Amino acid sequence: MRDRLGREIDYLRISLTESCNLNCLYCNPLRGQGTGCNDQEGERLELTELFFLCTLFVRSGVRRFKITGGEPLLRPGCLSFAARLKSLEGVEEVTLTTNGVLLEEVWEEVKQSGLDGINISLDSLDHGRFRRLTGKDALPKVLKGIDRCVNFGIRTKINCVPIRGVNDGEICKIAALSRNQPIDVRFIELMPIGFGKYYEGMSAAKVRSVLTTAYGVGEEITGRRGNGPAVYCRFPGFRGCTGFIDAVHEKFCRSCNRIRLTSRGVLKTCLFYEEGLELGRMLRENRGERELLQAVEKAIFEKKEEHHFCSREWEKEKETKGMVKIGG
Repeated sequence: MRDRLGREIDYLRISLTESCNLNCLYCNPLRGQGTGCNDQEGERLELTELFFLCTLFVRSGVRRFKITGGEPLLRPGCLSFAARLKSLEGVEEVTLTTNGVLLEEVWEEVKQSGLDGINISLDSLDHGRFRRLTGKDALPKVLKGIDRCVNFGIRTKINCVPIRGVNDGEICKIAALSRNQPIDVRFIELMPIGFGKYYEGMSAAKVRSVLTTAYGVGEEITGRRGNGPAVYCRFPGFRGCTGFIDAVHEKFCRSCNRIRLTSRGVLKTCLFYEEGLELGRMLRENRGERELLQAVEKAIFEKKEEHHFCSREWEKEKETKGMVKIGG
């Protein structure tokens, strides 16, 4: 389906849970050491309800799904849910974003799920810094999970959020994960959402400058390597690629193809705006399938032109919830 600006909206990021087993500084640092946050009882939709909503999105033109959280692997049934999505006629791709802590524990289920790819968040390779960043000493588990994915042959991407004065000294070390392995390492600009507004991120241009100084000029990569807006290059001698997602300094709104569904059933067509369509509430009010489908298509058609994270004039419309509540 196309919105009023002619953008084809074919990619849905669906959060299965607000719960997380980490307490990352820029996401959810105030819930106690390593305890994460939890879904509010009765507000989270059942997986059967979320799946039904996904069938409506497929009918509206969505072809690719990203399963997120919170930490999606904390939700019982996460991987069987992924397999059910894969079985829907018209669905071309289902991938998962995870912090990687639980991958080793659920690996047999991962293999059977049919996932097309796994993105693993990793902001530090230093044990002490990882613990300070996330509130948990879980780096060995994450690295084992990455190895599992690579050895199995599943498409693997590492997501790193560089933050000035926190982990900016590790940019080259983290990028080097793709030197000898078929991994894509992506550097994602920190967005001023939730606790992220208290830290200073780094633009893609700055990160790329650091990497070019260390590894030489990267070869530009054309063609599709995922569902999102990452721009890729391959540095000399690297097996994998390096990607840059510059959501604030070089916003990609003109080509945005994504929408989001929270675990509570709220459809968000843009991260910036606090507004959202309460599909979960409508579903539990027993609204008819036709009414729900029309509401979805109307919301997609009216998707906002662009975000305004750099403008103070739009503060009243700005999303105030953190990413753990929205879905990563």
